[in-house]
Amino acid sequence: MSKKIYLAIAFFVLSSGLSQAGWVDKAKDKTKDELSPVVADIGAALAGGLDERGVSMGFPGGEISFRLTASGISNDNEVINLDYLPVPWISGAVGLPKGINLFVRGMNLEIKGAGESLTLLGGGATYNLIKDRLINPLPALSLIAAYNSLTASGFKINTTSLGLVASKKILILRPRAGIFYDMTRSEIKAGGVTLKPDANAFRLSAGLEVSPFPFIFLSGGVSLTGENLGWDTSLGARIALP
Repeated sequence: MSKKIYLAIAFFVLSSGLSQAGWVDKAKDKTKDELSPVVADIGAALAGGLDERGVSMGFPGGEISFRLTASGISNDNEVINLDYLPVPWISGAVGLPKGINLFVRGMNLEIKGAGESLTLLGGGATYNLIKDRLINPLPALSLIAAYNSLTASGFKINTTSLGLVASKKILILRPRAGIFYDMTRSEIKAGGVTLKPDANAFRLSAGLEVSPFPFIFLSGGVSLTGENLGWDTSLGARIALP
C-alpha cells in the first residue's frame, strides 16, 4: 500500500505544471497588467482544496494526506501555457478542543532545466460552528482561514483565504460545498523593478469524500473562480473523534 501511495505522489509531483522550466522567467518579462491574470490563476490553484478542511477531527484527532489542487488557466494568461495548473501538497492536520483544527501543507519542487527550486507552503485553521450529528439532518458548518504561498527566485505569490463550508457524513460518503474569498498578493522582480500585481476573487467549491476503509479517505472536488473551473483530489489517513 505504501509503495503505491509513494508512486502516486511521485507521478503527481513530476507531472505538475509548476515544475516546468520557463514560466517563472517568462513572467519576469511581463508588465504588471499582463501579470494580473497569472497571479489570479496561481492564487486560485494555491487556495484549492480548502473545502476538504471542513471536517472536524476532534481532540486528539489527526490526519496526513497527499493532495493535488488545480486551477483553470485564464484566456488572457500569456505566461502559463497549460489548460490547468496543478499544485501538489503533502498535508498534515491536528484536531484541538472546542471544534478547532489546525493544518499545514507544503512541497518543494525542482524547476526542470533551470537548476532552481520552487517552494510551496501553507497552513490555516478551521472552526466547527455546527457539528455533524447522526440524528440531525442538518449539515456540519465550518469557518476556514488559510494562507498559502509560492516562492521562487525573484518570484513570490501568497493567497489569504476565508471561507464557509457545509458537509454531511452519509455512511461512507461525505458531500460538501463551500464559498471562499481569496486575496492574492505578489512580488515579481522584473528588469530591476519589483512589480506587485494582485487579485481578489470569490470561489465556489463542491466535492465528495469516500471512506472505503477505516481511517482511509479518498476525496475529489471541483471549484469555480470567475469563469475558470478547477479541481482537486486527495488520498490520506485520518483519525476523527466525536
